[in-house]
Amino acid sequence: MACIVDDRGMLSGVFTDGDLRRLLTRCETPARLTAGEAWRLSRRDPDEPQVRCSSVSTETLAVECLRLMRESEITVLIVSDDGERPQGVVRLQDIVRAGLG
Repeated sequence: MACIVDDRGMLSGVFTDGDLRRLLTRCETPARLTAGEAWRLSRRDPDEPQVRCSSVSTETLAVECLRLMRESEITVLIVSDDGERPQGVVRLQDIVRAGLG
C-alpha cells in the first residue's frame, strides 16, 4: 500500500495491491496512463468520483480499528496525526497477533 499525500503532506488517498491488480486487468498499456486515469481505472467502482480513505488517529483503540476493518472489508488502516499526515499503518495481522482478532 502506498499513501498518496498532497503538497502539505496531508493524506488524500491510497493505492493498494488490489488497485494495482485491477488496473493491470483493465488496461493493456498502464504505462501510458496519466496518474488520474490510473487512479480512476484502479477503483472498485471506476464511476465513483471520490473514495473515502480509511484512516484512524494515533489515539484510536485497536478494537475500534478492528471494527472499522470489518465494516469496510479492508485489512489495513492508515494511522494519521491530528493534521491528517500519515504516521504509519495498522494491519489486521497486527491486531490478531495482539490477541484481539
